[in-house]
Amino acid sequence: MKLKKRILSLLLCGAMLFSLCSQSVLAEENGQAGGVTIGTSGLCEHHPEHNADCGYTEGTAGTPCVHEHTVDCYEEVTNCVHEHDEDCYPEESVSGNEATPSGAQKREPENCPHICDEESGCITKELNCQHEHDDECGYSPATAGTPCGYVCELCGSEDSEKLATPSNAEAVTVASVQAMIDGLPNAEEITEDNAEEVKAQLEAIDEAKEKLSDEEIDELDMTRYAEAAAALGALAAPMLLANDSPDEQFSLKPGDTYYFDLSGANIPGTANGSLPDNTLHYVPFTYAGTVDAYKLTSATATTEEYAQQNKYPHSLFVADYAVTHTISWGGLNDEGLIFGKNYASGGVDYTLRAPSVGSISTGSGDSQRGVPQSNEWDTMLNKNSGYIQNWNKMYSWGQDTSSAAESFRAYRGYTSARYWHFISSSYRRVNLGFRPVLEVLNPGTLGSDGLKVVTLDLGGGKLGNSSEDIQIIVKTGSEFTAPASDGLTRPDGNTGSYFMWLGSDGKLYAPGANVPAEVTKLTAQFALSEQFSLKPGDTYYFDLSGANIPGTANGSLPDNTLHYVPFTYAGTVDAYKLTSEMETTEEYAQQNKYAHSLFVADYAVTHTVSWNGLNDEGLIFGKNYASGGVDYTLRAPSVGSSYTGSGDSERGTPQSNEWDTMLNKNSGYIQNWNKMYSWGQDVSSGFASSRARRGYDSARYWHYDYATDSGPRVGFRPVLEVLNPGTLGSDGL
Repeated sequence: MKLKKRILSLLLCGAMLFSLCSQSVLAEENGQAGGVTIGTSGLCEHHPEHNADCGYTEGTAGTPCVHEHTVDCYEEVTNCVHEHDEDCYPEESVSGNEATPSGAQKREPENCPHICDEESGCITKELNCQHEHDDECGYSPATAGTPCGYVCELCGSEDSEKLATPSNAEAVTVASVQAMIDGLPNAEEITEDNAEEVKAQLEAIDEAKEKLSDEEIDELDMTRYAEAAAALGALAAPMLLANDSPDEQFSLKPGDTYYFDLSGANIPGTANGSLPDNTLHYVPFTYAGTVDAYKLTSATATTEEYAQQNKYPHSLFVADYAVTHTISWGGLNDEGLIFGKNYASGGVDYTLRAPSVGSISTGSGDSQRGVPQSNEWDTMLNKNSGYIQNWNKMYSWGQDTSSAAESFRAYRGYTSARYWHFISSSYRRVNLGFRPVLEVLNPGTLGSDGLKVVTLDLGGGKLGNSSEDIQIIVKTGSEFTAPASDGLTRPDGNTGSYFMWLGSDGKLYAPGANVPAEVTKLTAQFALSEQFSLKPGDTYYFDLSGANIPGTANGSLPDNTLHYVPFTYAGTVDAYKLTSEMETTEEYAQQNKYAHSLFVADYAVTHTVSWNGLNDEGLIFGKNYASGGVDYTLRAPSVGSSYTGSGDSERGTPQSNEWDTMLNKNSGYIQNWNKMYSWGQDVSSGFASSRARRGYDSARYWHYDYATDSGPRVGFRPVLEVLNPGTLGSDGL
């Protein structure tokens, strides 16, 4: 007798869908079948007929749909399979005997004779029937009865609890089995509450189907059966995964999204315009967790034997998009991106590569799988069908060589996440791209808590169209590099260039700077945060009478004894300073600019003093000064070693000098510049004996003179840099 509960066995084996054709079955050793018996109703000589007490009701057979597919039930699908060869290009563009002309991708295949049609295989018709059951098609669902609850203690009947079936069910026909199939609930209506009932219906259908011939079984429309089985399988999936999936190597939550910088990975092809950042500084990946799957290390058609011998638990992040497209498998392989190249991010080592996808396929539609099925693509989807995203109308290359031909490679996606196909390894097209995975290396060394999440608050800026927080992965317990600003959009109305990350430790970090391990969040700063609550722009007086400033006191000062010298608080600036004589380069400025708070004198305090004379007193690069219990450095500001522009648009370069940075905040912060130059720290570019100075014609004017010059038109306008802002605190002044 045939096995009557194979549906349950298949579900427990993780089968989501069932074959639409006849199936081989097993014999039971004891000749006794479990499950539901067609044609019995639980009656015996002691219970000859059903009554209200036993609870039996009879089911109805229903009627099948008689709708026949018409031309409207099919849609035309175009997918060009033609590959241009030398005949497609003008004669002069062909070089040697190459099948694909060198540089052909930059020219049009003007002579291509190919026409996409059904004969060429480019145009196919796929079933897309929109028919819904109505009065004309004659469909009516079968209804399940309820079992007889009578238990005969005298004859010990084993058939007391049988599912009621139509009264003519003993003569099983194609129509009666089809009615049972049509009587199944819609897949979306199957829940844990009715799962047992649906399971019983499926078993009854299995039992009835075994009474049909193979030819009769082929007449059945098993679609509804398959959908119901898939729905039950989905309900069982968490249990199956718990039993069959490898243990997670990391405590990181599978399914969450993390961003990686692939801008330096030299990925060939055209960046996907759907990415939130097509500079590839911020590429979203979904963490698929740990999978037990094989990977390849060289071009080969993967056999089941190889897959079983080489599958292993490893943890993957999979890109949410094909990162680039219009790139061949061969082009990616030339860059080491098919079988893997080293990649590091946040102190964690990875392999960046294509996933394994199978060398052939089985099934169709949502039940299609790559074979061997222990490939990474299907294994990730088995964990969660949402782990691979944005597959619509975009194929993604896999590692595997197609079993059909040595020169063909497999790819996935486009019509469904599960779709599998193959094409020449040299094929390039806009809808075929590279969707990488990142395999975490050395999981044993990292440990289960080895991957730490750092949150990036975009601070009002955007990544793509979103201003939501994003997350990156770093190595637990290690410092990491602050992410780039490239790829982020500044807040609306912000036209500046300032950018820093504010750490959860309260410190600022430039992109590329080392961030301590204890930092868990970085917030984008598109405008500098003030270190102190003191209002920028206000005036405060300092006593410089004991500072031994050489030169002649400026007669325009309110107090030329220098006991009361007015300074404007310029607030916090992100600028460089110098500590010794040098011509300032852009590289130095970028590496050494930092957030610090300055007061700037409202006048050149003294004049008729040379740069060298001030330097002799330590007043160019700074001397200690204290006032009111606060420590400062008293010195000249950085002003740039050269300049760009003219008039009010003139700036010292590098532009991250202190003079221009203060004026950028407010043009009134530097006052009384008319007809008076002020010495700066910087050596003039190209003139080692000259030093830069600012003012006289405008606040922005930049000029230079010999370090020994000491005329009455040039003087010393000091800044006071507040020391130890972290210790003082924001309310420290």
